Amino acid sequence: MEDYLTSSSGTVIVHAMGNGGPGYGTVTMPGSGSLIISVGASTLFEYLRQYGRLPGPGGEVVSWSDRGPTNLGTAKPDVVNIGSFAWAPAPWHFGFGNGKYAYDLFSGTSEATPMTSGSVALLIQAYYEKYGEKPSPGVVKTLLKSTARDLGYDPFAQGSGHVDIYEAVKTVMEGGVPRVYTFDTFNQVYNIVDNEALNYNMKPVEDTQIYTGPMTPGELREFNLYVEGNGSYELKAVTFKTVRESLLKYLDLDKGIVITPNGEIPLKNLIVNATKDTLYLNVSLPAISHILIPVNEDAYKDADLVNFIASYPYEIFDPQGRNGVYSSPFSLNPWLYAGIDLHYWIDLDQGHNISLSETVRINYDIRAANNFHVTFGKPCEKIKMYEERVKEYLGSMPENAERSILFDIRIYHNAYYYINGYVIVPFKLELEKTYRIEWSWVKVSSINSGKANVEITVPEDATPGVYEGYIIVSGGEKDVLVPVSVVVKSTIDKNTKALLLTSTSEEHPYRNYFVEGPFDWTWRYESGDWRTFPVEVKDPSIVGLVITVYWKGHDTNIDLAVAGKGSPLFLAGPPDTEYYGTIIAAKLSLYLYSSGWAVFFDRPAPRMTTIYVPVNYMGTYWVIIRNTLIDASEHYPENIKIMITPIRISQNPITIQLSNGEGETKVKLWGSYALSHATLIPIPVSGSAFINITPQILGVGNEHYIDIHVKSTDQATYMLAIILDGYSQYSIGTTIAGLKSSIEYPATIYIPIIIKT
Repeated sequence: MEDYLTSSSGTVIVHAMGNGGPGYGTVTMPGSGSLIISVGASTLFEYLRQYGRLPGPGGEVVSWSDRGPTNLGTAKPDVVNIGSFAWAPAPWHFGFGNGKYAYDLFSGTSEATPMTSGSVALLIQAYYEKYGEKPSPGVVKTLLKSTARDLGYDPFAQGSGHVDIYEAVKTVMEGGVPRVYTFDTFNQVYNIVDNEALNYNMKPVEDTQIYTGPMTPGELREFNLYVEGNGSYELKAVTFKTVRESLLKYLDLDKGIVITPNGEIPLKNLIVNATKDTLYLNVSLPAISHILIPVNEDAYKDADLVNFIASYPYEIFDPQGRNGVYSSPFSLNPWLYAGIDLHYWIDLDQGHNISLSETVRINYDIRAANNFHVTFGKPCEKIKMYEERVKEYLGSMPENAERSILFDIRIYHNAYYYINGYVIVPFKLELEKTYRIEWSWVKVSSINSGKANVEITVPEDATPGVYEGYIIVSGGEKDVLVPVSVVVKSTIDKNTKALLLTSTSEEHPYRNYFVEGPFDWTWRYESGDWRTFPVEVKDPSIVGLVITVYWKGHDTNIDLAVAGKGSPLFLAGPPDTEYYGTIIAAKLSLYLYSSGWAVFFDRPAPRMTTIYVPVNYMGTYWVIIRNTLIDASEHYPENIKIMITPIRISQNPITIQLSNGEGETKVKLWGSYALSHATLIPIPVSGSAFINITPQILGVGNEHYIDIHVKSTDQATYMLAIILDGYSQYSIGTTIAGLKSSIEYPATIYIPIIIKT
């Protein structure tokens, strides 16, 4: 709807991404709209100087800011803006009740969005003053994205970068940065969306993003990229390579300190053991304010982006699991509620003792979860910025002062303290370094008359999924980042017996087949890790798909859904209008206490989930994975495998020609062992007939023959319902205190039987 308003009315719509990060694919509706401006949140810690800390200029994508891609694979957000934290107006009665202190700290993408809306208003005003007319939504969006500041992140985290309204207005009034855009992203999205059913008359809107739409391995597509400016520009395509290793080797454990409610103690007092990548800590306090550990500069000095990762087993986070009520016995919290922070320490008093008052806060990840991810983009460049800001704030700074990044583990609630007095927590500590590298899939021509040709070729051996990168346009006052999202689909044709989608190694920030369970019991349903896989069905004999996702961790929970053409009203059917993008099959876990309080729902068993998907048209179906709870004891991140098995029938519809009032036919049904013990029932639609089906219950196997004998004096239409034993098309449920509760809709194949006289 918001895309339609943007396109048809010329209204610029700015929308929040949501606060359910750091998992990928968490962008919410309607923030995932293709034509609107979607805004993520960045950090600003200037306020900390009022609490005895050094001011922090921020500039990171905050952990909880929702990420892309969308379920179609488009890159979101478009931009990020300050959302953690800034001062904002508050109700008049704050403070003394007279409005004197009617302000408060505000955070969220709901803060970043109005800040961006204000920036958009300034941009529109500048454009009107310059050209005497209001800019279109596409012009506003592409100017905002073209002038955004690169924070060092990937497109699914930062989009084109951080809003820089000064640069945007300056570009409108004086030039300096080219406006880079394409209409091809609009064309690709609305080639997928069924506008005819929606009855939308959409006008093209440009974007600073290239989205390929689903492509097959080996396919080449071309796109036009327009570069409006007076300079001489160069274009190059980059993607990402990650290196994941132990963080422990970069930590100075001997110098680490622990700040407790009772005072400061050495970190070594808590350490039980330290192995290759795991730090075992004896947490014998109800809470720990900070565990501060210096980080060697080799951890970050050569990387474009670093990700500090801490995880520990779910069985410590919630020891009762499926047999419990997903809460500490003392409060509505996990048994262990933790988080991690990152600071930059400057030893201002040169006393060689770590003090929070001498730190700049970099970023944080504090969630009701058993895994945490703190990111730091362009670390060396930003450390120089911190130094300059601190020197400006203090007036001077000792040149030879000791400096270090501090890794900070925080414990907010420890239920074990009240039961056992302590708990041994094995924190697996990892470091992920990300580098921008040349992207061989993308070839960009030189600019001719303000236009460049972009060729994207998917390698023959590419694994299905979504891949991200940038086209960087340099030569202006700053580089322009054009997000590129390449979606690779799999194909099921007449030769496909079964399709296995997986990968055992991926070196990208967004991994298609590895999930990390970044859920948050304190937030909303979008929290977690989401993945999307387009699958094109090309064989008309296929009537359904059995899809199973496998993983290894017993305490990992994964949901599964498939989107295609169907009714948004549950099982409404004709004459209800069907829309492309409807969820047509799913296994979903209900939540508890609040919409982000994820629980277990095994269907059919732990370590796997299975659904049946009806195939009612030839075309693309979208397999959507949602990972919430994560085991993290042995397998972290969790590798997933997706098995898709088609079910076929030899006649669809089944046509029986009557002769002397009788007719018969033999039908072959094959493809999956899910057909074993299926029940066959003829359902009248129009007319009447006597129908005998043999067998009425199928035996064990993946290939079956069905005899259908009909007696009738008139034409009739029936529906052959094939009810699969033990399978569901929809299942929604939960497991609490060891008891499973669910709502199920059985997996049923419907085949028309047309009886002709």
